[in-house]
Amino acid sequence: MYSTANGIVTDAQAAEIDSLNNEIWKNFWSIPREKRTKADWEKLLDIQILVKKG
Repeated sequence: MYSTANGIVTDAQAAEIDSLNNEIWKNFWSIPREKRTKADWEKLLDIQILVKKG
């Protein structure tokens, strides 16, 4: 079980969230610095922090 800002999630849900987080991160860094838009930066805010419980 993991805690997120949106509540408690199972290990399977956490794995899915972690995968989405990695995808967001990789996409962001694949954009050349000079071509990053405000929307690209704001997408980073969709990354969810996972905290292992117990």
